[in-house]
Amino acid sequence: MDAYNRRLDKGLSGSDVPHRLVVTLLYEVRKGFLRGWKIGVLETAESGPTFTVITAANTTNAFSSRIAAARICCAMLGCPPISAR
Repeated sequence: MDAYNRRLDKGLSGSDVPHRLVVTLLYEVRKGFLRGWKIGVLETAESGPTFTVITAANTTNAFSSRIAAARICCAMLGCPPISAR
């Protein structure tokens, strides 16, 4: 895996739901004590969320420090070099 190649950073969103079904029923009561009332049911069924691996630790040793990350970004964008303070 090449941590510096941003073109390889593709995948589904963490909020992607590929299959979703929503059913709504509405009934108006015409007789009795509840005459004129409307009763509704809303049901949602969806496939499980996609599995996304998220870690806060830097396990690839890519961008090991902010200075290194800034130098790499500046090298890619062509901005002036950053010196360590």
